Amino acid sequence: MGTAFILNDHIDTIDRKKLELVLAKAGYEPIYGLPSDISVVDPDDDIGVVVLPVAPQDEVNITSGTRLFGGGGIRVIGIWLTEDENNSNGLPEGMEKYGSSAVSIVSPNLPGALDGEHVVWEGPSGNPRAAPETRRNRC
Repeated sequence: MGTAFILNDHIDTIDRKKLELVLAKAGYEPIYGLPSDISVVDPDDDIGVVVLPVAPQDEVNITSGTRLFGGGGIRVIGIWLTEDENNSNGLPEGMEKYGSSAVSIVSPNLPGALDGEHVVWEGPSGNPRAAPETRRNRC
């Protein structure tokens, strides 16, 4: 069983329960927060999770967490729990740069995104959206 490190600090109780149920069903043990040592995270079994939409006060932590995970080759999956009415397709900067997928919690694509079989980019309602453009440095 892999571990799902949930990077958000501000998630209400109902959303926590929904998220924990989905992650457990997919075979992940949910842990809130970043590990104290990134080297204990297994890129083949563990994932980072960002609950979408992100509370504004979580944005800085999300960006640093996704950067840390992305730099370690660890997938970060954004999961839309509700539709963000103010910014319907807005992803935090960290997800735009370092995210692996963004998928609705009710999407049939969620299991494939969590286990890494599929790269899925959806908006809050589950409609497909364009994948973020990722800049790569040439060696």
